This record gives sequence, C-alpha cells and structure tokens, in this order.
Amino acid sequence: KFNQGGIEVEATVNNESEAVELVRAIKSVGDVNDVYIRSQQGGKLRLTVDTEQKPHTLVAALRGKTRLKLLTEGQTANSLTLRVVK
Repeated sequence: KFNQGGIEVEATVNNESEAVELVRAIKSVGDVNDVYIRSQQGGKLRLTVDTEQKPHTLVAALRGKTRLKLLTEGQTANSLTLRVVK
C-alpha cells in the first residue's frame, strides 16, 4: 500500500492487446508515477496505479489517451472498475 494516494483498478478486457494498451494509456497520464499489475487472469486485470489523482479524474484523462472504449462500472474514493467494450 502507498502512504499517499493510489488507485486499485479492476478492468475487464477482451484480449491481450487491449490489456497492454490499457496499461500503456494509464502510464501515459500525467501524475501517474507507475502502474503495477497485481494479477491477470483471462480477461480480468487487477492493477494498482501510483497516483495522487482521484479515480474520476484518471478515467477522464484516460479517455483522451486511448481509442479503447471504456465503461466505468464502479468507483469509490480509491478504486475503479472498468470494462473495455467493443
């Protein structure tokens, strides 16, 4: 766990290339220090994003960094559930 900030992200993707693209896009967002892949099974990714940003701010920035269509399925103060839709 981080002393300051950090967002736990659960993402559902359709294939490996979407998983790679999602991680790349998150890393390209300003104020993201790093992205840690906690687990990846089938189409489910669990990530920890080292950032001071809030989940809703991260999603908004992310939409400008990727062509993936992202659906926000849930969010709390420090977590985010995303789905990549076709």
